This record gives sequence, structure tokens and C-alpha cells, in this order.
Amino acid sequence: DLGEKSTLNTGIRLTNTVLTAKWIDTTYFTLPDSDVKTMNTAVTATIGYVYKPSLNWQFNGVLSSGFRSPNIDDIGKVREKRGEVTVPNTDLEPEFAYNFEASVLKYFDSKKSHIGFTTYYTLLDNYIVRGTYELNGNSTLIYNGELCNVVANVNMGNAYLIGGTLLFKGQLSNTWNTRASLTYTKGETYDTKEPMSSVPPIFGNIEFNYVRNRIETGINVVYNGRKKAGDYNISEGIDNIEETPYLLAEQAYYGSPSWYTFNYYMRFKTSKYIDLLFNFDNIMDYHYKEFASAISAPGRNFSFTV
Repeated sequence: DLGEKSTLNTGIRLTNTVLTAKWIDTTYFTLPDSDVKTMNTAVTATIGYVYKPSLNWQFNGVLSSGFRSPNIDDIGKVREKRGEVTVPNTDLEPEFAYNFEASVLKYFDSKKSHIGFTTYYTLLDNYIVRGTYELNGNSTLIYNGELCNVVANVNMGNAYLIGGTLLFKGQLSNTWNTRASLTYTKGETYDTKEPMSSVPPIFGNIEFNYVRNRIETGINVVYNGRKKAGDYNISEGIDNIEETPYLLAEQAYYGSPSWYTFNYYMRFKTSKYIDLLFNFDNIMDYHYKEFASAISAPGRNFSFTV
């Protein structure tokens, strides 16, 4: 504590990871060296600062660094998808992240309610992405009887992620509560100018709850915005754009459509030790797939839990 209104939080970490493995399956290809050993070391740090000018305001700031050493899945995964075979890359190096985050909170009604906003920027250095690769000097190989292009997890230059979350929590009365949030994320590579993979579209939720004695009940709406085809990373192919609607007139994929679900729940506390919970989800029976999923989400459904 720097004073009554401000707090500083710092930390530093030394990480060392060692990975050893032996590649023994030579059904489709042989690695130049079947013995795999990696050792990576990094120092990461965090500096956080909180300032509370009054009882009803709070400002936060964080500077931090991150480090991810490739694991056995990053180095050793083998799979075929759409004519491309992912092969091991035993020379894969760690990726680093440098993050800045800022947020503000405004409290109301003796801190029973608040509204807040958080934004962040992350710089990725030496980031890992699936890209073209040569194995034993060849960019193609025969896999399951088919000629496929060779790809692997490789290190690239710099990329960024940027986003923000707006949230609200309110106590409307002694028995009624509400909360809501909305999150936006964007990611792009600096070197190739491609969208980053696995970046979800804008999403949010809003809910109203009633709590009295042993009964708790409420409704909520979960929302996901559209992710346009142009926001997909096509070269990696891990976001499953082929699972989105295909527009015959435009001869192109639409991307992930927006969707929402309307849901209801009730919880009843029968005793000190037993709760009964009833859920009625996707009441409107909306058909949708979550972003990057190849499986349709459940339609109208009920669940009862003890």
C-alpha cells in the first residue's frame, strides 16, 4: 500500500521448462532426428497499480509479460485436414507476450451496484502459427494414400491482440438483481497482415435474478455477434470457416452468423445440504453453432439437477 488511495502489486518469475520425447512412429515419414529435447528459460514480470480517489471510483493499470514454451502437442501433433498434413517441428521456439491493461470502476448505492470498463493490448513476439514447412527437403508427402502439403507449427514475427469489456452489476431491490457484459476482441499479425486464429466475435449477456428465502430464479440472454469471413485466418484453417453457411450467389462463405439464446433457471434450497436446480435453455429453439465449432449447439432443452 502506497497510501490510503493507492496500491502497487509487483511480481517476477523465473521459468525453466524441459521437454524430452522420442518419435517412434515411422508409418508415413521419418524425422531427421527422432530424439526430441528442448529446454527454455524466461523471466516474466507484472506491475499492477490501483488508485481509488474516492469510495465510488477505482482505476487499475497492469503491465505484464508472458512466456509460453512449446508443449508436446505443439511440437509433436500429426493430423490431416483439407489436404494438409501437420508434422512435428522439433525446432519450435517459445513465444512471448507483452501486455498492457487498464480499467475503471464506478460504484453506486453503497457499492451494491457498479459499472466498469476494461481494455487491453497484447503484443505477441515470435508467435506460433501453423505454416508451410519442409520435411526432409520435401513440401509434400503421401499420407493415407493421398498427396498432401506439409505444414507445421512454426515461429513468426509479431502480432497483436486488442479488446475491451463493458460490464454492469446492479441491485434493483432487496430481491431483484441484474448484471450484463459485452466483450470485443480483435487480433492481427503485423508481419503477414492476417487475422489471428481463435479470436471470437463480439459476445455478451444480460440477466435478471430474483432471490428470496430459499428460492432463486432468473432469466438471461446470451449473445454472439457475426464474425465475417474476412476476419478468419484461412491459412491455418483451425477456425472451421467451412462449417459456416456457403453463399452460392457469391461463391463464398458467409462466416459465423450472429445468434442469441433466451434461458431460464430456478434453484430451490430444500435443506441445508440439498439444492434442486431446473434449467430451461434456448427457449426459442434457435439453431446455431458456437464460433469455431463443427457441432450444432443444443436446441430447446431442459435439465434437472440435485
